[in-house]
Amino acid sequence: VESILSLCDENNISLIVSNPCFEIWVLFHYLKRSQLNTIKAFPNCNSVEIAIKEFDDHFSKTRPVTKRTFNGLQKAVWFAKKLDIDVNSAIPVNPCSRMYKLVEELQSDS
Repeated sequence: VESILSLCDENNISLIVSNPCFEIWVLFHYLKRSQLNTIKAFPNCNSVEIAIKEFDDHFSKTRPVTKRTFNGLQKAVWFAKKLDIDVNSAIPVNPCSRMYKLVEELQSDS
């Protein structure tokens, strides 16, 4: 991980990291804001997928994102920013996703 971080830094590349996995970003699209204080660390990606399936029983990593998921984009940004408690660390705490940085960058260019 350290070598990847160094390589990104040397080449002025922003690394977008999700912890424990990318699927946490998907889960944030489904959660209610009132659930912020109940979110706990996930031991692995499989546990995140199980949590997603509570909202979308057809969820699959290989299936395209649904309109329902896309509609939760701003909520996912909100969750990710609230849970990113150490913005200066290269790897966010579990659970967190820095995908919000990419979304905000893309939205600022539009």
